[in-house]
Amino acid sequence: MQLPDHRFSTHRLTLFALYAGALLSFAALLPELISYATNTTPQDSNYTTFALGSITLLLFAMAYLYRSGHNFAINIAIIAMALSIPFVFDPHAFLYSSVPQGIWLPFIFALAVSQFRVALITLAISFTCAFVSYPSAFRSPRAIVESVIIFLLLMIGKLVVHRLMKAAIDAQNQINASKIEVNDNENTANFILDCILNGFEYGQLVYENGEPVDFIYIKVNETFETLTGLKNVIGKKLSEVMPGNTKNNDERLAVYGRVAATGMPVRVETYFPQLEKWMQLSVSSPKAEHFVAIYDVIAEPSMMGKKVTISTEQQQAFIQDAPVSIAMVDLDMNYIAYSQKWLKENGRGYKDLTGRNHYEINPDMPPEWKKLHQQAFAGVAINNVEFMWQQNDGTQRWLYCSAQPWKYESGEIGGLIIFREDITGRKIAESDLRSVLEESGDAIWISNSKGNFIYANPTAARLTGHSEIELSQLRLTDMIHEEREDELLEYLALTQNAKFTRREWLINHKNGSTVSVELTTGHLPGGRMIAFGRDLTEKMKTETERFKLFQAVEQSPGCIMITNLNADIEYVNAAFLKRTGYSRKEIIGKNPRLIKSGKTPPQTFVELWKTIKQGETWQGEIANVSKNGQEFIQFTTISPIRQSNGSICNYIAISEDITGRKKGEERIFELAYFDQLTGLPNRTLLLDRLNQVIAISYRSGVYGALLFIDLDHFKNINDTLGHQKGDLVLKQVAECLMQRIREGDTVARFGGDEFVVLLAGLGTDDDIAANKAKTAALKLLDALNQTYQLGDVVHHSTASIGVAMFNGQLSTTDELLKQADLAMYKSKKAGRNTIRFFDPSLESAMKQQATLEEDLRIALQDKQFILHYQGQFTSESKLTGAEVLVRWKHPEQGMMSPALFIPFAEESGLILPIGNWVLETACNQLAAWGKLPNMRKLVLAVNVSALQFRQPDFIETVLAIIERSGANPHRLKLELTESMLVENVDDIIQKMLTLKAHGLGFSLDDFGTGYSSLSFLKRLPLDQLKIDQSFIRDVHSDPNGAAIAKTIVSLGKSLGLNVIAEGVETSEQREFLANAGCFAYQGYLFSRPLAIQDFEELAMGALIEG
Repeated sequence: MQLPDHRFSTHRLTLFALYAGALLSFAALLPELISYATNTTPQDSNYTTFALGSITLLLFAMAYLYRSGHNFAINIAIIAMALSIPFVFDPHAFLYSSVPQGIWLPFIFALAVSQFRVALITLAISFTCAFVSYPSAFRSPRAIVESVIIFLLLMIGKLVVHRLMKAAIDAQNQINASKIEVNDNENTANFILDCILNGFEYGQLVYENGEPVDFIYIKVNETFETLTGLKNVIGKKLSEVMPGNTKNNDERLAVYGRVAATGMPVRVETYFPQLEKWMQLSVSSPKAEHFVAIYDVIAEPSMMGKKVTISTEQQQAFIQDAPVSIAMVDLDMNYIAYSQKWLKENGRGYKDLTGRNHYEINPDMPPEWKKLHQQAFAGVAINNVEFMWQQNDGTQRWLYCSAQPWKYESGEIGGLIIFREDITGRKIAESDLRSVLEESGDAIWISNSKGNFIYANPTAARLTGHSEIELSQLRLTDMIHEEREDELLEYLALTQNAKFTRREWLINHKNGSTVSVELTTGHLPGGRMIAFGRDLTEKMKTETERFKLFQAVEQSPGCIMITNLNADIEYVNAAFLKRTGYSRKEIIGKNPRLIKSGKTPPQTFVELWKTIKQGETWQGEIANVSKNGQEFIQFTTISPIRQSNGSICNYIAISEDITGRKKGEERIFELAYFDQLTGLPNRTLLLDRLNQVIAISYRSGVYGALLFIDLDHFKNINDTLGHQKGDLVLKQVAECLMQRIREGDTVARFGGDEFVVLLAGLGTDDDIAANKAKTAALKLLDALNQTYQLGDVVHHSTASIGVAMFNGQLSTTDELLKQADLAMYKSKKAGRNTIRFFDPSLESAMKQQATLEEDLRIALQDKQFILHYQGQFTSESKLTGAEVLVRWKHPEQGMMSPALFIPFAEESGLILPIGNWVLETACNQLAAWGKLPNMRKLVLAVNVSALQFRQPDFIETVLAIIERSGANPHRLKLELTESMLVENVDDIIQKMLTLKAHGLGFSLDDFGTGYSSLSFLKRLPLDQLKIDQSFIRDVHSDPNGAAIAKTIVSLGKSLGLNVIAEGVETSEQREFLANAGCFAYQGYLFSRPLAIQDFEELAMGALIEG
């Protein structure tokens, strides 16, 4: 695949125009040549032939030079000017009598001002034009001999002049170099040589025709000579020092010349064949025509330092897949290809850069980098340039960049390949490293291969009393006491192959005293050396004090132990060894858990480590055991031991034996804080530990959890099997819980069949802590879901668990226990044998429910409930009766729908007094209608809750209300729900039959939404089925709802029951029901629920069935 030619408009069209012009000129010349061949045209005066021939050959020459990549404009201008010289004066005087001398004029001109190749092309054109136009001039042998002689003389003259000019230029360059070496500032040169740690090369460029062709070495350092192997190069030229390395020399001269011309420093990688080394050169220019190069040997070149030898197609594919930040652009800086890393780091949000202009995407591109792009377009590779880019958004980026031209197969430059590496992090790191060195508490020196200090940090200056400038004039041996100077040199020689060595030395202070220093020395590349010094003066002063302290600790009557940060024992005193029975050899290096008895609560160690790791002192009681198994209790104080910089390096524990005192306290504690049946902590101890964990959680932000466990149906065990069996269950549950909690957690018997597990140390992340609590709760739930062996009987039991999380808030124990209890009741309602977490909405809901319960009680007392009546009609729109609907006229919230309070009333049990009030009020109204001729035939339907119906005295209550009110029982219809039919069906049927015997009717409300069995349904003494409004609402759009409604109608007919549909709101719904065979309706199409006065007005004006 050929790389697209982005220079077609300029390169190809130019060549096409030149070749076309040449061919056209030749076509015009052809008739003249034919005439010449047939001798029909004068042979010595054909001006037209000369002109056309000149133009033809000139255009061909222009095309050749342009295609070959030469400087097109300059070369063509020289040829054109050379050819025009004789032609301008007199074309007919171009030839003389015998020798064609005029043809030499263009050649002489071109030879004088340009290259030999251009001169030869000019001569060839001149010769050819002359021969075609005036062939007779070349028939004389004398003319040909003279032409050859003239040509040779001109060539010899050219060579002589060239040699003389080159010698003069070289001499002048030698003089300039000598002047520079003599006059250059000696202090600047010394500074450079002393500071540069790598190879150093300082030179002056030698120019010819404005281009650098050589340079003269002015200064080099010792490292340069070591790296390159070149000696005594000062004052010599590069071509003399490395004569056979022309390719490498040319590349270096191009870089040095560019740096000297632009003043922009660069870093390049180049290979020295004679040295067989790759070098990295950092080049800068201190002044015009001069350069400074810093050398460093590298193992292998980076990718941008290697020559690209693959095809342009391969380049494009390589760039796209490259793992580095690299891009390929054309001459207009439009993107051709780029790597994904380039797009990510430099794409400025674009998803595709192809065809986009590099400068338009980067309008804040530094101008100096654009100049370097132009140099690269001219064929000069830009390698490893560092620069800082201040972007428009205010960010600063340090970039390490290279740019190389890529070429078409023809050799023409088609654009650039740009490599970019973001080194902002490295720059920051270098700055940070410099800060670390400057702020280090240790003295740091760096010396060169001669031992002279080239760097010393402020600590080194303070340690020796010298300023940093004074230190730069000293050597390492100057700092050592003179008596040990030879010893130091011998030591450094012996350790030169070691990376780092450490030893104590006496350092000379400026004031004449000596300082004891622990000196760590290391050898660096290039013969350099680095030294780190630490003042040991104070160390010597404290040795005596340490000895005294050691004796005091060793002879202390209390047990003393010192550990490292990993709790490995590093020291114990004599009292410790005596109390534990271990020898020093047996205990050193071991963990203190070696004497751990296992009796100390795990939470104690959690708090211990948390406290001492925070750098604080911990005090507490720890139960330990001696080597012979004897247990003892110690009151222990553990404190961190800090270094001079404040960091903790060790822990020290000082212990007092309190075994005797604790034995008396333990019995009292057990009686006060433990459950006598299960042996678990009781409520008192739980609350105490919970307070401690809450306090720790508040200080540290570490989560804890409270698990409230209640055994499901435990009351049945005591009622059926007896309390002794119940106690056996409680003991087994306690043992099960103890086996499955972590060390440091607490499980307590809270009372009865309730247990509480306290989890501490769940971490600071809320999700992780919640997951840990959930995992623990599920583990306990699974363990408790088992069959318990109770003597000669077995019992299967489950549990319900509520979880309350806490951290960072100083909650009270009562609040947490209440929250866990609420969550436990939530799990009970969810079906038992499950877990539920406390949700703040539970507490809010509980408060709302408490308020609602109180308001309902007040509503009953203050008679805030009223009844509304919604009529029931036949297909002929005759009124048959009404359904009673209760409403609550709240003094603050106004009229409230039953959906807002009936569910809670059922849950709280208040539905019983509310239901009785509704039934009695409805019966009173029914009795009042019985005295009115127009309304005595109306039937009232009253909803009865499941809780009401299941009351043992339900029948007596209903009959008593009917008797008190005087209502006609045949006009009273009780509506039941399907949910009532799932339990005690026989009892339900018996109650219904008893009430039907007294004349009451029954309707099954919301039919189709419950789970009633058809086998039970046919047994119930029902009078009516009521189709739930959810099936009526979408009978025209929901085929399933329509099918269910039709099925209910058919089912009612088959069972001999009346069917009424509720929620009928449109004529289309009524028509559908009538077609299905349902002829009784209730809904907004006929009447909304109305207050008693409004309903009676409706009844007075309506046709009444019956």
